[in-house]
Amino acid sequence: MARFDVNNGNGGFKEYQKKGEVLRCIHNYVASLYSYNLQVLEHINEKTHNRQYNKGDLLPGRDTPDREIPEYIKSYTFLHGLRNDIQHGEYHCLSVNKVDEDEDGREYYQAKFTKHGFEPRPVGGLDRSGDYLRHSDQKDRQYLLTYICEFHDLFNDFETDIETWCERSRTDSL
Repeated sequence: MARFDVNNGNGGFKEYQKKGEVLRCIHNYVASLYSYNLQVLEHINEKTHNRQYNKGDLLPGRDTPDREIPEYIKSYTFLHGLRNDIQHGEYHCLSVNKVDEDEDGREYYQAKFTKHGFEPRPVGGLDRSGDYLRHSDQKDRQYLLTYICEFHDLFNDFETDIETWCERSRTDSL
C-alpha cells in the first residue's frame, strides 16, 4: 500500500490527487524499468559479438519453454505490458482506493490490477495481450504494489548479476 502522512505535508492533497500520485509513481517505475532494460540490452550488444539481443529477448514468445525463461524475465513480462498500457495515460486496468486511516493521520491507498481494461497494445484487446499475462495469474497481479515489491527483489539480483558481468567484461578487455 501507499501511505500518505496527512499531518506531515500531505494534508492539503485531495483524495483524487493522492490516487493520482500513486498512479504517477507506478508509471514512473515501469517506464524507468523499461528504459533500464533497453540500456542493458544495448550494453550487452556492445560487449558481445556472437549474437545481437533485442526487446524480444525480454519478452519470450510462447514457443520458449518456461524452464528456459529466467524468473526476472517472467516477472518483468507483465510489467512491460503494464508500461505499454499506461504509457499514454490509459489506466483503465488500475484502480486506486483508500483502504485505511490510522489515528496518527496516515492514510493508506491500494493499487489493484484487473484484466478488464488491460490493453497493452495500441490496437486489440485482451485477446491479443496473453503474452504479457503468461507468467503470472490474477492473484499475483491483483495487488500491484505487492507485485512490484516482489519483482524488485528479482531486479536487485539481476542488477547485481549485470554489474558482475560488466566487471568481468572490463577485466577481459584489458
